[in-house]
Amino acid sequence: MQGFADYTDGVNVALHEMAHALYHQNFIKETGIDWDFRKDLEKLPAVFGPMMTQAIVQKKSYLRGYAFTNFQEFWAVSVEYFFENSQYLKDNLPQLYSILCDTLNQDPLRPNEFPAFI
Repeated sequence: MQGFADYTDGVNVALHEMAHALYHQNFIKETGIDWDFRKDLEKLPAVFGPMMTQAIVQKKSYLRGYAFTNFQEFWAVSVEYFFENSQYLKDNLPQLYSILCDTLNQDPLRPNEFPAFI
């Protein structure tokens, strides 16, 4: 419940753990894989590497430091920001925001629009 107290801080354990569960379902398990999700998520390392380098060299990032523990945490923290602070993420990390829109089949900033595949 604490994670839902502030919808703009980018910290929500429920969203974070849901992201881990989505990853697990589509990359670890052998059945029930959503191949479109998997294909879209495989674009994420293209932004993770440069962001990790920037965070180390410049000692700053738009995401909180825990995102750079490893790729799994980067994914989960990114999902938190995606839902909790969408405009901030889009303004500061537009490529990451776009990948997350594709991966999660939605744009929180345009909730009344449906993905093209529907």
